[in-house]
Amino acid sequence: MPPSQETENLAPVLGALAARGYAVESTAPMPGDVSRRTYHRLTLASGAPAVLAVYPADLRDACRRSLATGRLLAARGVRVARELDHDCQAGWVLLEDLGPRTLYEEAHRPWSELAAFFEDAVRCIGRIATLAPAEVAALNPPLDGDLLRRELAQTREVFLAPLGLLDGRLADELAEAFERLASDYSGYYGAIGRYYAGASYLHFDRDKGLSLLEQVANMNDHPTSDLARLALAESCAADGDYEKAISLYQQLLSSSPNLKPAVEVGLGRVYEKTGDLEKAVEAYLEAAKPDRSSGAGAEAEKRLSAIAPDRLKDLPSPSTLPVTP
Repeated sequence: MPPSQETENLAPVLGALAARGYAVESTAPMPGDVSRRTYHRLTLASGAPAVLAVYPADLRDACRRSLATGRLLAARGVRVARELDHDCQAGWVLLEDLGPRTLYEEAHRPWSELAAFFEDAVRCIGRIATLAPAEVAALNPPLDGDLLRRELAQTREVFLAPLGLLDGRLADELAEAFERLASDYSGYYGAIGRYYAGASYLHFDRDKGLSLLEQVANMNDHPTSDLARLALAESCAADGDYEKAISLYQQLLSSSPNLKPAVEVGLGRVYEKTGDLEKAVEAYLEAAKPDRSSGAGAEAEKRLSAIAPDRLKDLPSPSTLPVTP
């Protein structure tokens, strides 16, 4: 949506916010789910950031349920974006902005730095488990195959149909593919569940964690299996099994290009520990070249500054990095 049209569509909400003391300096659309609910990152006149969720008329009940869910979780000590203001009758909620980065962007960091996040997640799971079924039954429909079918139907109607991608044979193929996905729902999320469980158990029951991660790695269910291999490689490196860590990292270089910067940083650390500084430098160069401002790129540049500052000149200038579509 063009910025001018977005601002025009938000005008009534922005006016309501201003009347409540939240004058808005700027707005920017945020990627969301495949529903007709939209999200916008705001800069308030005070300079503070915030996130605005806007619900169409037929989703106003979802607005109320979302608020109730957030309050229920907060009451149990689970960290959620703080509600700043809302008007579900008008279809909007103003929330605290927790920032643009997620744990996914921090995959390059060693497990010793990430463990605290997973420990906190386990504690949160324990708090959520104390909720009585009756407290949550009315908040959301069951997360089952039927719900996935409804979500996939929205994908067809909201995303694919407007692009003209539902004509002829393609429509039939998509319908069959969606049905297979719905039927395999539990198996798909089983892989993801095992990965997160394994990564969490590494800190509490290392053998069980490694076993779960190895199961996921052997599933060849990308990208989840690649994330499991990355966690295993970092675990091997932490245990001093550098040969196995290098082998896992090298497998990832050929199977998961999206993880390449994080993998190269991991390789660089292992090569440093084995005393092979030449290979460490090359790995860090490969990690930093695509984007020196990313987490992996910044870490690689930092290590290069420490062990081979003369090679920093081999990196492309941040202002001339290639832009890929």
